[in-house]
Amino acid sequence: MSTEDVMIYDRFSCANCADKGALDFDFTMAFQPIVNIRERHIFGYEALVRGTNNESAYSVLSKVNDENRYIF
Repeated sequence: MSTEDVMIYDRFSCANCADKGALDFDFTMAFQPIVNIRERHIFGYEALVRGTNNESAYSVLSKVNDENRYIF
């Protein structure tokens, strides 16, 4: 494995996901249930993202790029 391969692997490793300082922006997430009213049961969830100062989802997601996608 080359040094470059190791760097790419390290960047996407699970250990990096736990590094809260890895992103230069903050955000919150909420999971809204999707309900089948007719059958009266939850069949999925929608993930909602917002900035910590009520920034829009677009504002937060526009900061996600190839370098920080998996950490996000």
